[in-house]
Amino acid sequence: PKLYDVVVLGQMLWYVMHDMAAVIDNCHKIMRPDGVFVLSQAYLRGEQRYGRHIADGFEGTLDLLLSFVDKFRIIDARYDDKSKLPHNDGVIVLRRVG
Repeated sequence: PKLYDVVVLGQMLWYVMHDMAAVIDNCHKIMRPDGVFVLSQAYLRGEQRYGRHIADGFEGTLDLLLSFVDKFRIIDARYDDKSKLPHNDGVIVLRRVG
């Protein structure tokens, strides 16, 4: 099977967060051993209304991804809270392990 150097999950967190273990497992399977996984997500300002019990905002997303340390390590995480848009953007970059 073809293996990828980079996998990007762009603005999809809210759609897949209920089965994040399967998403992480699938991404891990299709990546090269030192591949990079990039998660980009917009977070509405103020209180998050959807999925708070799984990943409450950017910090909650970091916590969720840290629970998969057997598959990925976080190598960079950035959150832009100075945007003039109605949301703040977060980007998390992980490296495949194992």
